[in-house]
Amino acid sequence: MIALGAATVFAALTAQAAPPAPAWPPPMQAAPPAPPSPAPTQPAPPAPAWPPPAQAAPPPPAWPPPMPAAPPGPTWPTTSQPAPPTTAGPSTTLTATAAPRPLGRAGLFEKGINIDLLEIGALQAFGSGGSAAGIVLGLGPEIDLGTQAAIRIPLRVGFAGDIETTDTTTGVATSKSFAEVVIAPAFVYRFRTDRYQRWVPFAGGALALGAFQFGRQLLGLAPSPPGVSQSFLKLGAAPEATGGILYCPARLFALRFAARYTYMYVAQTSVHALAETIDVRFMF
Repeated sequence: MIALGAATVFAALTAQAAPPAPAWPPPMQAAPPAPPSPAPTQPAPPAPAWPPPAQAAPPPPAWPPPMPAAPPGPTWPTTSQPAPPTTAGPSTTLTATAAPRPLGRAGLFEKGINIDLLEIGALQAFGSGGSAAGIVLGLGPEIDLGTQAAIRIPLRVGFAGDIETTDTTTGVATSKSFAEVVIAPAFVYRFRTDRYQRWVPFAGGALALGAFQFGRQLLGLAPSPPGVSQSFLKLGAAPEATGGILYCPARLFALRFAARYTYMYVAQTSVHALAETIDVRFMF
């Protein structure tokens, strides 16, 4: 009995001391966990449909075909846009047209100083007792006030008729004479539109200041007694109207064609004088 107990104790100790035998085949180890996939930022595009859908056939062209649209016209360049390039051929010359200069005063140097060297023409005088014809001479300057207006200050001498004649049948002396020595300041308006204008019409008015001589028969007055002059002298002023045209072949030189009418009232009667003149003018 003692021997049976000792054997049991020995068997128990042997069983605890010996390690258990390894299992065969060895067990498979678990794979390490996979790292987490990053979160998608955009949804995946849908898979294309297969087969692809058939496309619609293009519509047939219209008949007759429409006319092509006209190309747009060229646009005028503004100051903020560059000008389009020119397409002129090699033989075409393009020149920019400069704006014309404003109209200046008359004359070669546009100073508006005009000198009438010699005015000559015919003079006629008409009164209640008859008429007389003669000649008139003048000269003087014309100064521009602007491009059209000017002041003319001529010195003029004129004579018409006979100083005194004697009737052979009655022996009575008569006179139909008319004479003037005057300065006639005038305002003249010239119809100028261009500095190179060839024909320049003008018109104006004046006041003749000076001495006038009248024959008594020209005025319709009775003759003076024998030994007394048949004409008399008056100092005064007479209004005038004038007009004419300038022929300007050059800016320095011109011919002035003018007509003038003068009205005088003397001895309670009217006297009318007409003159047609031409003069040579130099313009500076």
